[in-house]
Amino acid sequence: MKIPTDHIRPAFRRLSIILTLLAATAAELEAQSTDAKWQQVMRGDGFVVDVEPASLTLTEGRVISANYRMEYSKSESIGTIKFKSRIDNYEFDAGKGTYRIMGSRYFDSNGREISALASSAPQRSRGSTPTSARFAAAARSLPPFGNWKVLTYKLGDGSDPKSDDGAELSKPKNSIIYVGFNGMAVGKARCDFPSFELRNMHDDEVEKRLAIRLDVLGISAKQVRTLLIRCNSDTSLMFLPSADKAVLLSDGIFLSLQREERDGFSLPTITIK
Repeated sequence: MKIPTDHIRPAFRRLSIILTLLAATAAELEAQSTDAKWQQVMRGDGFVVDVEPASLTLTEGRVISANYRMEYSKSESIGTIKFKSRIDNYEFDAGKGTYRIMGSRYFDSNGREISALASSAPQRSRGSTPTSARFAAAARSLPPFGNWKVLTYKLGDGSDPKSDDGAELSKPKNSIIYVGFNGMAVGKARCDFPSFELRNMHDDEVEKRLAIRLDVLGISAKQVRTLLIRCNSDTSLMFLPSADKAVLLSDGIFLSLQREERDGFSLPTITIK
C-alpha cells in the first residue's frame, strides 16, 4: 500500500525554510563576530575601508599608527597575483604633518594571506592628503580618546572613598574628563598637544612603581594596557582594561572612568562616489 505523503511535504518545506534561515542567521552572526574588531572608516565605489581599534599605537613625539583594511568588491592584481583585500599599517607623524605605510599584507578571496605580496619595509614619508587625514582622524576617534565619566575614586593607597573625605576629593565624581589627541581637559584644567605613550604594563611593574596591585584597582588581569600622558610638566597614567573602562591616576588619586558615547563624537562613515 502506498503511504500518502501530501501532508508531509508542506511541513518538510517549512522545516527546510526554517533550517535555511537558521543557517543564514548563523553565517551572518559569524561574519559579524569576525568583523567585530574592525570599525568602518569610509566606503567608495567597489571598496570599503575599516580601522582596527586594537592595533592603535601611540609613541612619544605625537606619532600615532593603526591597521587599516581595504576590501574590494572585485579582485585586484599586482602583476599576475590577484588579491581581494589588504591590510596596511599607517603611521601618522603629527609634528611633521606626514604619514607613511609601515607594512602591508594581502589576502585572497578566501581570506588566506598571500605571502608573496607581503611587505614589512616602511615606505617613504609623504605629505598629508585628504584620504590620509581621514585615516588619521579615524585613529584619533578610537579609545582611549574620547569623553570619560568619573564614576568613583580610590586614594593613592587603594583605599575606598570615606564619608569624611573633603569636597575636593569627591568633586570629580560624575564629571567628564576629555582625552583628545590635540588636547586634554580635567575639570577646568586643560592641556594642549599632550604627548602620549601606549604600552602594556604587568602587575608586578605596577606594584613596583606605584605600590599597588591591579586587582585593588578593580582590574583582574595580570597585564593591562596603559596610556602615559605628559602634559607640560604634569604626567598622568591611564589604565585601560577595556575599550570603555579605565582608571586614571592623576594628582595621587585613582579615578574610575566609563567612556561616554555621545552624539557627534564617533567619527561618521563617509561615502566616496
